[in-house]
Amino acid sequence: MKNDLNDISSFEFIYTSKEVAEKVGIKTPTVRKYGQLLERYGYEFQKNGDRRNFVNADIITMKKMKKSNDIEKTAKMLAEMQKNDITDTANKPDKSDISVSPGDMDLISKEIQQELIKSEKRYNELMQFSQSMALEFATTKENVENILDELSEAKKREKEKDKIINDMNEKLQKAVDFIMELEKKEQIEPKKSIWQRLFDKR
Repeated sequence: MKNDLNDISSFEFIYTSKEVAEKVGIKTPTVRKYGQLLERYGYEFQKNGDRRNFVNADIITMKKMKKSNDIEKTAKMLAEMQKNDITDTANKPDKSDISVSPGDMDLISKEIQQELIKSEKRYNELMQFSQSMALEFATTKENVENILDELSEAKKREKEKDKIINDMNEKLQKAVDFIMELEKKEQIEPKKSIWQRLFDKR
């Protein structure tokens, strides 16, 4: 089957050239060499621009290319089978080098299980992160509320302080006015001292 994006199942994974090389047991330049040879005969890879994206079927194809004694002939045969959407079976000895072995199926199954485990782990990490963010938000909100309360109290104390200062200013002004009044009286009654007039007021 052609590696068309619309044909990929929900468990189809994308691999890089380096990952393919590790799985097949060849070098990365050899992966590129096999890829170019296969494309020369019409084999189609998924592409991201000029970059090849490999799927499980491509890994199996690369394994068969590695095992082949005539990679030109094998590449041409693989390309033709992909174009004609031919599924190889063990009953075709001339094409048995591209059959899907039980080992390949086990590999695919294990990779699916590994991806599911990774997905579950990522989901759990995301949930933990979300819970941590929610807790941090609640703590931040509480801190902000405490700061606003402190500011409110500070404003209240500032108003009380202003009131005390205003009261003191009023008393001071009254004292100044009283002294000035006494000085005026002193000019009228020079014989009496200020302290005498204070006692007279009593």
